[in-house]
Amino acid sequence: MDTPFVRGSIIDEFGNKVYDDVIFTPFFQSDSVTLERGMDHSVKQNTLVAVWTDGRDLTSWYADAMQTDGYETLFIEEGYTLRISQLGICDDTGMHTEPKVEFKVTKVDYVSPGLAKLHKDHDADEGTKNWVKGICIAIGAVLALYGLFTRRYVLVIGGAALIVFGLFFSDYVVNWIAGKVRL
Repeated sequence: MDTPFVRGSIIDEFGNKVYDDVIFTPFFQSDSVTLERGMDHSVKQNTLVAVWTDGRDLTSWYADAMQTDGYETLFIEEGYTLRISQLGICDDTGMHTEPKVEFKVTKVDYVSPGLAKLHKDHDADEGTKNWVKGICIAIGAVLALYGLFTRRYVLVIGGAALIVFGLFFSDYVVNWIAGKVRL
């Protein structure tokens, strides 16, 4: 894959330099964009930017180009400016500086939030339900035993009720706490 890199600055909508003289790769999300060396590009779409390192000549940075340790990501939006001082394409033969580079968006999938196929984290839900169930059973058992030894049968009934509650209603309680069920 030929990877495009930009050396330059990222400026927010108020004119503040968010990053000054860095090497970065913008990942445009909806429209393809052509960037030119020596030009300022006004961002017209939401863009994810990977900031790789402080600025230096792209051809001298090539040896480190395949290392991604310590990079930062930034989401920029309409109104930001990319001030471009150098452009390059990195392939298996090295880094090649270019006067202009086209960043192509090859596929965009729009997903309606109502149609998204989200998967539940069963392990987290089961773990929480097991904790609630275990706590109810343990407290219920202690109450019932204490009630038996002290001959307070109200505590025995309360402990038994807490055990039954833990066994049969812990799922509902966890879902209610998580906001998935309303009272």
